[in-house]
Amino acid sequence: MRLLLIFTFISYGLFAQCFSFNKQDVEVKWVAFKTPSKVGVPGWFKELGIKDYYTGSNYEEVLAELSFSIDPASTYTKNTDRDAKIVKFFFGKMVNDKITGKIIKATDTEILIELNINGVSKEVPLSLKKQKNKLVASGVMDVFDFKLQDSLAGINKACEQLHLGKTWNDVELELSIKYSKSCK
Repeated sequence: MRLLLIFTFISYGLFAQCFSFNKQDVEVKWVAFKTPSKVGVPGWFKELGIKDYYTGSNYEEVLAELSFSIDPASTYTKNTDRDAKIVKFFFGKMVNDKITGKIIKATDTEILIELNINGVSKEVPLSLKKQKNKLVASGVMDVFDFKLQDSLAGINKACEQLHLGKTWNDVELELSIKYSKSCK
């Protein structure tokens, strides 16, 4: 009996999985579009409002814990003038000053996120791809689903010449997480 217990503990240690990541391993990227030819403008959020460390036996379990409170003022597009315009004329017109949400479900092929933007809550599906030590989830959201028509009109007016009179309502989203298969 003792030998069976020892073997069970050893085999559990050999086959147990672990999945972990730190907050600095998480990146949220978005791509908005301008001009009639639909030129993409990539951006990121520096402040995601997530906890410091996540760990569990698999990524589905760990991602189910992930919730966020993004500060839109942390917008970063590699152009400080553009960042200021986006914060003022797009995010500045929102009812709430945060973008909040959580991951509702994670499977081998999809992550379902509940987003709360501008006082509207909506589920947004993201396709999931697994790369070596990295999860990448991507999809598209429509700003109109979150009643952001005034925000879109505001940024379109502020950047009318640069956008040639056209700012698109669809925005590509990408969540990437670099992970480790060891736990602390």
